[in-house]
Amino acid sequence: RTSLLVEVVALLHDWRGAGLLGRAPIGEVHVEADGGLSLYVGEDALYARLGRAPFREKLSRFRRGLDRLAQDHQKAAYVYLDNVRHPDRVTVRLVGEHAAEAPPALALRGD
Repeated sequence: RTSLLVEVVALLHDWRGAGLLGRAPIGEVHVEADGGLSLYVGEDALYARLGRAPFREKLSRFRRGLDRLAQDHQKAAYVYLDNVRHPDRVTVRLVGEHAAEAPPALALRGD
């Protein structure tokens, strides 16, 4: 339990460091069956699956993804940032997409 609390505190620290604190406040933090973390954030309760630490780069990509969606006047229903094989990928399901459509993967590298 202590290690989980340390991981959540690190996540909150990185959330602030990524500039997300005022933009998309965290409503809930969940521990998934595999031990990874997921969040419900913002007014629309956007689901963001982060997986395991480290979180800094994942949250930086998350912020860039939100910026890109805002530029395109779109909203995400969920965001997955836990791809172990391709950690540079962000998978997004847009609000209004049909379930049969595959969510697009956004490659968001660097800052």
